[in-house]
Amino acid sequence: MRTKVNELINGKYRYFAFICYAHADQKAAEKLYRKLQHYRLPNRLMNTEGRVKRLVPLFWDQRELYGVYREADRLALRESKYLIVVCSRNLHEHDKEVNQEITDFLAAGNPAENIIPFIVDRDEKPELNCFPAKLREICGDESIIGHNIFEHDGKQNYRAALLKTVAQMQGIAVSELENEDHRRRRRMMYIRVFVTALLITIIAVTYHFTVSTRFHGKLSMSVRYVGYTEWEKELSDARDGDIVEFQVEFRNSRGYLSSFLSKIADSNDLQISSDNIMIRAILPDNLEYMDGSTVLYNSVYQEGVRLLDDTVTTSGINIGSYMINGNAYIRFICRVGNENLEKGDNILITWVNSTVGGKVDGKDNASIRVSYK
Repeated sequence: MRTKVNELINGKYRYFAFICYAHADQKAAEKLYRKLQHYRLPNRLMNTEGRVKRLVPLFWDQRELYGVYREADRLALRESKYLIVVCSRNLHEHDKEVNQEITDFLAAGNPAENIIPFIVDRDEKPELNCFPAKLREICGDESIIGHNIFEHDGKQNYRAALLKTVAQMQGIAVSELENEDHRRRRRMMYIRVFVTALLITIIAVTYHFTVSTRFHGKLSMSVRYVGYTEWEKELSDARDGDIVEFQVEFRNSRGYLSSFLSKIADSNDLQISSDNIMIRAILPDNLEYMDGSTVLYNSVYQEGVRLLDDTVTTSGINIGSYMINGNAYIRFICRVGNENLEKGDNILITWVNSTVGGKVDGKDNASIRVSYK
């Protein structure tokens, strides 16, 4: 929940906290600013009036970016409920500015217990070596509590210090927040495990479906007069003796799954292919296949390779194996005849099919309209 300008915190404050720091600790201050802004209070702890889901807005003192302690900073300081001081051994070099901010914060009528030292340096005596002079003067007050990102054994525990800071600003017992935060993180871990397992299952089922199920390859057939450039589904005004060229495109398509399966195959180094694709054309009467005219085009033979056998119109030709979305073109030439044609227009339909493992996988056709007088 973002606090609007006209919705003051406790009827007095515009910001939950003002964060100040030494120039050398700018990254540490920025990290704390982001962490505090994005931390969401567990739902079970939202049952008390005055608590908020998120501690926004916060004011990140960017004095070091401007080079001076500005009037805008002083105004924001007076309008902040808490003052968070990022403490480290770097801070003694900037006692003047930070001390002034602490003095201004207290002069605005804020209690000393609303000053939160956030210690980001490993030190056995942080109150002595990391606190600014003004804070050392008042740290004898037991209400001043520093939250250290380092445990007593020297190990870093950033989240523990963050939760202590949130608990203090939200008026929650630290143990209560830590317990509820632990429960929430455990639930999120279970959800992530479940989602991961579900995704793995989906990928496994999809892969099994891909490699074990016969998919329809896409076939498309067209025709043109030899020497022409445009391909057509139906060629008109053909005459006895005309030479025509057929083109068949095979594409190993799995429909809407193609792109998805292709990405899975690429990311997991899988070889998903259709193997030993057979292409066979079935010619009608009055179309004569011209020997040695079959040419295959694919990624290996981009300029085309002439096939030595002439079985495209009999037993069919094996054009090899093709990955998802892989394709090939087959071209062959025929001569138009006039045997047993009826007077008027005659339509000669040529069919083509592809087979995988002996089963028909796809089919298409193209036609030629022959006028006979």
